[in-house]
Amino acid sequence: MKVLLINGSPKKDGNTFTALSEVAKEIEKAGVETEFFHIGKDAVHGCIGCGTCYKTKECVFKDDALPALLEKVETAAFSTAVPDIFCRSERSIMCSSRQSVLLCS
Repeated sequence: MKVLLINGSPKKDGNTFTALSEVAKEIEKAGVETEFFHIGKDAVHGCIGCGTCYKTKECVFKDDALPALLEKVETAAFSTAVPDIFCRSERSIMCSSRQSVLLCS
C-alpha cells in the first residue's frame, strides 16, 4: 500500500513540505510506503467542461502536470493534497488539479 502526499506549495521544500514530512513519518511508522508529488509551480489547466474525461478517463489537456499526477494517484491506495494558503484561500492550481483528478479517475 502507498500513500501519495501532494505538495501544493510553490516552495518545494517550504513549510508545507515540512508538515507533509511529519505526516509521512507517522504513516511510515505504520509500515505504509509514502511518495511525495510536488505540483506547486507546475501548470494545471482548469476544467472547461468539454466532457472528454467522462468518455476517455483522460483530460483533453496533455501539456500540463495532470497526466503525471493522475498516474501517481492511480497507483496509490490513498492520496492527500496539502495546499499552501495565500490570501485566505487555496491557490487555483490545487483547485484545478483536484477537480481534474476527480473527473478523470
